[in-house]
Amino acid sequence: MAKKRDAYYELKKHGTNAERRINKKIQDSLNKKEIIELASLYSNQIAPQIKKNQDNIEMLSVALNFPTKRDIANIAKMTVQLEEKLDKLDETLASLFQNNPQINMANNTTSAEERRKRLKKILLTSLFSGDNANEMGNLIGKAKI
Repeated sequence: MAKKRDAYYELKKHGTNAERRINKKIQDSLNKKEIIELASLYSNQIAPQIKKNQDNIEMLSVALNFPTKRDIANIAKMTVQLEEKLDKLDETLASLFQNNPQINMANNTTSAEERRKRLKKILLTSLFSGDNANEMGNLIGKAKI
């Protein structure tokens, strides 16, 4: 059993050393000026092919219904925008509660339903004016809030 462990230890040790040597050779070859110039020369020729492949993958992703890198990037951007909008809404509500003493959500003498109706009325009048407020109030009144 001890010999088996020693064999695995030796294998791991030699594998690590081999990996280190290979990585060093790769780094040394990448640091050569000729290879960098050659890579930059061919990158201009390969770039259109890469773009074409990306476009083909985009078309396939629609047909096969899987997300692409661009889709994920767009979702990330939209998530950031949504978070910013939610923060702005949170700040607006906080200032609304501060500036209107009639809204007291901590007031336990009124029922939750009465507080909800009062808040809905104040939000509607501050967000919409005139007829729009009544129309929105009717729409929101039909929906469960």
